[in-house]
Amino acid sequence: MRWHHERADGSGYPDRLQDDELPLSVRIVAVADTFDAMTSERPYRQSNSVMSVCQELVRLAPAKFDSSVVQALLVHLRRDLEGKSATRLLPQQKTVQIGTADIDRLTCDLVGRLTGQRVYCA
Repeated sequence: MRWHHERADGSGYPDRLQDDELPLSVRIVAVADTFDAMTSERPYRQSNSVMSVCQELVRLAPAKFDSSVVQALLVHLRRDLEGKSATRLLPQQKTVQIGTADIDRLTCDLVGRLTGQRVYCA
């Protein structure tokens, strides 16, 4: 819990850890905490849409958040949308305006950010 505000680029706190200095569990909690904070209503602001939060997480990966963890979040959201998830990540009313194509587009954006927009074929 101490490090859940640490960021991959070392800009977080309290110890300014970066990349592999952060255990995977901390990287997961950092994304989950940010996702929850941004999609939850607060006394001082409205909640953000799930789609806008996902776009922001993709934009901030890999500099601030582990791209594999962000990808795992997108995969789980897509499974929720398809009805294939054993446990839903969010209540259905929060994901009503998102389609699987939206998640696929974000996934492509994330991969593009990681590869410098290169296209790979097998």
